[in-house]
Amino acid sequence: ASEDFREIIHHLRIRTHETSTLLSSLLQWTRLKTDNMIVDFNLVDFQSVVLSCVQLLSANASEKKISIETVFSDDTIAWCDEVSVHTIIRNLLSNAIKFTDEKGIITIRTETIDTFIIISVTDTGVGMSKDTINKIFHKNAHHTSSGTANEQGTGLGLMLVKDLVSRNNGSISAESVEGVGTTISIKFPKNK
Repeated sequence: ASEDFREIIHHLRIRTHETSTLLSSLLQWTRLKTDNMIVDFNLVDFQSVVLSCVQLLSANASEKKISIETVFSDDTIAWCDEVSVHTIIRNLLSNAIKFTDEKGIITIRTETIDTFIIISVTDTGVGMSKDTINKIFHKNAHHTSSGTANEQGTGLGLMLVKDLVSRNNGSISAESVEGVGTTISIKFPKNK
């Protein structure tokens, strides 16, 4: 019976985390849409933001025995809003975990090209068709689907990410092969 109880508590903890993430996304989404969200530009260290997001979602990843690897360039500073960057990376990482099978690998990488920093999240997940990428990233359509462990989503995460990226003068792109995995890359200016 105590085993059953532990199992129930465990599932409750996951559902609570999912609900709190959804509410947080909804709140930020509403603020964005009503222009009540303050975007505070500063020099932000992407390495510390990434590590904070990895720590935040490590329980979700270990739940599916997924390993998260980080590869940082020498320079990981860019000019943007730290809260936005945290939300963006948290959502991308959460999505990567959701669409990656057990024992998969997620790699978060930063690189500096000219006056830009590029951060990419690569997973060994289910991948997306060109049509899905087109809908999500080009046609701005609302899209949601279940994760590999039947995790539910609202499709709000990526819509929020795209809005936040553009508010921070960045750009977003995706490459994906069905059954192989997905890489989502975001490019931010390093200077004002």
